[in-house]
Amino acid sequence: MFLLLTKRIVSISLRILSAIEKTEEEMEQINALDRGEKHDWY
Repeated sequence: MFLLLTKRIVSISLRILSAIEKTEEEMEQINALDRGEKHDWY
């Protein structure tokens, strides 16, 4: 029972990590953003 529960937790954790993981290309796009840009809504 404990082993099945552990496998389930690991499976869910891996799914969460892969969902939030960014590719190198995505990270480059994020880092290229102008952080000093001003917006009307703040």
